[in-house]
Amino acid sequence: MTNVYVLREYDQHADLILRSGPRTEEEGRVKVDFEDLEKYVSSVQRDLAYVAAGLFECEELKNNKREITFGQQSWVRFLVSAVPVWRRRQVASLLDEFFSFATRSSLRPRFDPLLPNTESKPIDNVNSVSLFSGGVDSLCGVLSLPKELKPTAGVFVSHSMMRGVVDNIKSVLPETKIYSVSIQQNMTEIQQLRGFLYLCFGAIVANLAGATSMVISETGPTMYQPQYLPTDLVTVTTSPLLVELTKRFVEQVLDLKLQIYEPFQNMTKAEAMATCPQQSLIQQTNSCITSMFSHDDFPQCGRCLGCVIRRLSAVVANIEDSGRAWDVTMMDVGDKIAAARPRNQSRITEHDMDNLLMLLRFARGMTTGHLPPYTASIIHDYNKDELFRRFALDILAAVHLLSTQTRNRYVKQFNLDMRRESLVTKDQLVERIAQIRETRIKPDFTPMFG
Repeated sequence: MTNVYVLREYDQHADLILRSGPRTEEEGRVKVDFEDLEKYVSSVQRDLAYVAAGLFECEELKNNKREITFGQQSWVRFLVSAVPVWRRRQVASLLDEFFSFATRSSLRPRFDPLLPNTESKPIDNVNSVSLFSGGVDSLCGVLSLPKELKPTAGVFVSHSMMRGVVDNIKSVLPETKIYSVSIQQNMTEIQQLRGFLYLCFGAIVANLAGATSMVISETGPTMYQPQYLPTDLVTVTTSPLLVELTKRFVEQVLDLKLQIYEPFQNMTKAEAMATCPQQSLIQQTNSCITSMFSHDDFPQCGRCLGCVIRRLSAVVANIEDSGRAWDVTMMDVGDKIAAARPRNQSRITEHDMDNLLMLLRFARGMTTGHLPPYTASIIHDYNKDELFRRFALDILAAVHLLSTQTRNRYVKQFNLDMRRESLVTKDQLVERIAQIRETRIKPDFTPMFG
């Protein structure tokens, strides 16, 4: 018996059928809410949105339902509008290629062109669209755009944790229209197709607004994130290969040509934060991996990888940032947590220090040239040694600046070891801090994919 997972959209759009492993049959939905854009999108643009959301859901199923398996006999069928593009083999081949790249699984797409065609209605023209998450990188990107890419429209793939954050930022950026698109999300672990999903929605807004430029404002150490530990599950959200494959796919479907800009791909987060034209707004952003505290008095958790990198970067860039529930760079094991207490935890534990210690080990290894092969490979493959050397210096400079203020025993000890081993000189750290705060390294608005 064949397992058929049916995701049925009850407004008669975009039925999705996923064939997988044996003896189970379930039903569910794929839902896309275009919000303010609902009356403007064409059938083809709607098709693209539902295919992207459907593939995202397939990855979620792969991650979280053991009875669902993917193999050579797997296929996914989308109900789409009756346009020739969906019958082209190139589109199906591209979808299968990046699903395989992102998830290491095969999934052969099929299209049933049975839905009626409708035309789009144009929205206000802009010169670019900018992917906008509510994080510090996306804010810095929107505020740093050169005049030829203004005005821009932000594209936010909405979820409840970040909705209030983005609404607050929208209120202080009246010159930037930020469009929200919502899908159902039951994500319980990292999903590699997030970047694909965001790029597809960005392309739809670009198509509606007459824009041919898209801006992805993610900093290099995240874009080319290495395995810091051998068991790390590294995200490929804006991996150059995923971006290139998605660009080819949306251009094929929407019949448009995009130029994609990645202005911070050779910059660290500290460098990007220092160049932000309105640094006071950084406190309103949220970079926490969970975002679960985004509406609290201490909106960053302070202990996840994203929060620790942001904290160290803000110190080096001399930027006042928002509060953290676990400020592991300043607090020590046994200290009381400042805010939310999940699972009745009230004090910092050794486990809460994991990401901080991981970054300290990376900084030492990068500086001494003794990175493990699983960490060094992606850095060398993309020729990003200079970028990650500066990133390591950011970590060391932050330790230097925090060492006289922190209660954290690991930061204090690492600072002593750094001096005793002559890992870097004080002059090198002072020079690196000056390089960041004087914004000597600028965003590069040369198109990466044209």
